[in-house]
Amino acid sequence: MFSGIAYENADACRFCWMCRHLCPIALRTGKEINGARAKGLAVSMMERGMDYDESVAAAMWECALCGSCSNNCATGYEPRIFIREARSQAVAQGIAPDAVMDLFHVMMRTGNLYGKSPDEKFAAIKDSVSSLPSTASVLLYIGDVAAEKAPELAKASIAILKEAGVDFTVLADEPASGAYLGDLIGFVEEVRARAVRLCARIKESKADRVVALDPLDARIMLHEYNEWNLELSADVVTMPAYLAELVRLKQISLHALDLPGCTFHDAGALSRDLHDTESARFVLKSMGIDIEEMFLNRDLAKSCGGALLLEYAPELTEQTAQGRLEDAARTSARTIITEAPGSYAVFKTFCPDDVTITDLTLLVEQALEI
Repeated sequence: MFSGIAYENADACRFCWMCRHLCPIALRTGKEINGARAKGLAVSMMERGMDYDESVAAAMWECALCGSCSNNCATGYEPRIFIREARSQAVAQGIAPDAVMDLFHVMMRTGNLYGKSPDEKFAAIKDSVSSLPSTASVLLYIGDVAAEKAPELAKASIAILKEAGVDFTVLADEPASGAYLGDLIGFVEEVRARAVRLCARIKESKADRVVALDPLDARIMLHEYNEWNLELSADVVTMPAYLAELVRLKQISLHALDLPGCTFHDAGALSRDLHDTESARFVLKSMGIDIEEMFLNRDLAKSCGGALLLEYAPELTEQTAQGRLEDAARTSARTIITEAPGSYAVFKTFCPDDVTITDLTLLVEQALEI
């Protein structure tokens, strides 16, 4: 039923409790099934004949795929492998939760996390992208989340690249990278087909570099595209890393911002999967912003839930986000700075009135204008 590597990881996880104190969802719900151990035990039991039913399937989506469990596994096992395969199996068997299936059908029909057609995707940032050339040396890949839930981040990114004099473009009918569909249903052929389509569009843009605003898009381009032997004609860099490069090369000059009382939320895709915890901090420091770190930061940072979980399980996302907001509340900071559109969108949705949410790109744009 499951591949050898998925079963090997599940069997290793089934009796291990070492990551029980790390799962941001299990810590909020108190449910054992939300941890990696119980999910591994379920997969192991299914391989031994237990039926895969709706209740077990539902638990597989009560996970943000944030990587806290695997990041801290002393023996190097990866629960996300068998969780993704379990999701693929559930969709194929028709036992996935209704909310997941509804979202799946939307994404299969439109290719977009929010059901937007290609000509609707950039409606909120139309004025910012209308004058860009069709080809350029740098491609700014905006992604579904920034386009729909955080267009201010997309606009700020475009403004920064223009100020820096970068020869860049944006794909007019930007196809999805496959990152969110891959998290929803596993890395099946439908996801790879989207990756192939995007690779072709990147090649058409003649860009030799892709700057991904969403680190989940960067992650799939850097990891899975390579594993699938896809021919990506450009190097891929995340927005925080690119901003740090622009500062170091003095392509942008950032003025100091008077912004006391700040803390910073690390995105798991950046800190754990792409191993970059310092680019954003370097840029913040270059603007004179001192941050008071949360107790769990860098690759130990707890997830706030993320943009995908927000779409099919908003109540669970709120619980998870509240856990991270409580971490922030234990500092003296009243401003939370994010580095990813998904984190920004979740915090903007659930943050209390006395907490300000901003993002690295917004601050950089502001520092350019002073």
